[in-house]
Amino acid sequence: MSKLLRILFGFLCVGLAAAGILAFLFAGFLVIALVSVWLREGRLTSEDIHILARAGEAMLIAGAVVLGAWRLGRHVFGSKLFSSSFKHVPSETGRTERLALSVSTVAMFAIISLWIYERTDGNDWLRVAEVLRWLLVIFFGLHIRVLLHELGHLSAAQILKMDRSKVQIGAGPLLWSFISRRGLRWEWRLWPQIGIVFAQNNRLRGFKRRQVIFTSAGPVADAFIVWGSYVLISRNFGGLFNAFAESAFGVVVVILFWLTTGSAINGLIPHRIHLGLQQLYTDGYWLCHLILASDKEAQEFIMEKKWEQLNVLAKQARIYLQTPQKR
Repeated sequence: MSKLLRILFGFLCVGLAAAGILAFLFAGFLVIALVSVWLREGRLTSEDIHILARAGEAMLIAGAVVLGAWRLGRHVFGSKLFSSSFKHVPSETGRTERLALSVSTVAMFAIISLWIYERTDGNDWLRVAEVLRWLLVIFFGLHIRVLLHELGHLSAAQILKMDRSKVQIGAGPLLWSFISRRGLRWEWRLWPQIGIVFAQNNRLRGFKRRQVIFTSAGPVADAFIVWGSYVLISRNFGGLFNAFAESAFGVVVVILFWLTTGSAINGLIPHRIHLGLQQLYTDGYWLCHLILASDKEAQEFIMEKKWEQLNVLAKQARIYLQTPQKR
C-alpha cells in the first residue's frame, strides 16, 4: 500500500473510531438517564422502552465499529499502532504531559463554553461575560471536588492515628500554602487535576487493614459526592436532562456532576500516571495490590513503592506545567 493510501486509511480508521466512541457515549447517556427514571418512578412508558432498546442497539453497533476500526488499523499498520498514544509515557522534561494537559483542558472548556453560551440571553458581550463567570464556577467546583476527596483520606488517616504530613490540592504553580500547629502542610495549586494526602502508617499490627481503609476513604467520599449531587439535581431540576436544558446554571451543574463521576471512575481504574520522572498511582492501583496481598506482603509492597517518593512528586508536580522555580 502506498504512503498516501496508508495516510488516508489511517484517517478513515481514526474517524470511524471517533464517531463510534461519540455514538457510544451518547447512547450510554440515554440508557443511564432512562434507567434512572425507571428506578425513581418504578415504570417506563412504551416510548421510553423503545428508546431504551434503540440506545442499547446503538451501543452495541458503536462498540463493534470502534473494535473494527482498531482491528483494521492494527492489520494495516502493525501491532505498534497507537503504542505511544494511549499509554502514559514518561518524559525527562514533562513536555509531553504539559502539552496533553493543555490541549485536553482547552478543548474541554471550549465545548463547555459553547454549551453555556447557548443557554444565556442578552447581547454578545453579556453572554461572553456570563460564560466566563460560569467557567470560573466550574474551575473552583473542580477544586472543591478534589478537596472533598482528599478530606476523605485525611479523615481516615486521623481516625487511624496515622502520621499526616501534607495535603495537596491540585497540581502546577503554588497558589497558597499553610502549616498548621501540628505540622500538617496544606498546599493549594492552580490546576484541579490531582490531589494527594501524605500519611505514614507506622503501626505494623493490622497494617493491611489500616492501609486499605485509608486508601478506600477517598473513593467512598467520591461515592457520597456523586450520590448527593444526583439527589439534589433530581429534587431541584427533575433530572439531568431537565437541568441541562433549563438554564446555564443547569448546564454547569450537569457538567460538574459528570466530571466528578468520570474522575471518580478513573481513580478506581488501576493504573500509573507518569508526571515527568515521577509516578502517581491511583487509589484503584493501591487497592488491587493491597487487597490481594497478605499483611506482610502489604508492608513490603508499601515500602517497595516508597511513600516518601510521593513527597518528591508533590514538590515536582508542577514539572509538567511550568519550568521549576525556586521558592
